[in-house]
Amino acid sequence: MAHSQHPPATEPPLQRLFDTVPSPIRLLIQYALVGAVLATLTIAFAAVLDITWAAHFVPPWFGN
Repeated sequence: MAHSQHPPATEPPLQRLFDTVPSPIRLLIQYALVGAVLATLTIAFAAVLDITWAAHFVPPWFGN
């Protein structure tokens, strides 16, 4: 078997690539991804809140 050192083909290629990365870097990547998701959710939540909250303070002559 020439390709015996490869993991089983059931794993997605991205997972196989991820397995070759050293663990401290892997941890950093995971934290970065979690951070990006949280930041996106926070910004989206803040934008929705801001729109609904700011709507009360829009002057009547502002086209509403």
